[in-house]
Amino acid sequence: MEQPIVIDVHGGLEGRYVVEEQRPDGAVVIRPDLSVASILARHGERQLTSDELPDWVHELPTDDEG
Repeated sequence: MEQPIVIDVHGGLEGRYVVEEQRPDGAVVIRPDLSVASILARHGERQLTSDELPDWVHELPTDDEG
C-alpha cells in the first residue's frame, strides 16, 4: 500500500492534512489527518511505552464492583 502524502497547512486553514486526490487540472483534495500520531501531536501527547502502560492502567478509577 502506498504511503499517503501528508502536508502541513498554514494560513486560512491550519493543521496536518492528507492528500486524498490529485486531479489532472492541478486541484488537490485534502482531508484532516486523523491518524493516532497526528491526534496525539495536536494535543502535545505521545503513545505510552510498553513499560509505562501497566503503571498508567493501574491508576484508572474503578467502581469497586468486581
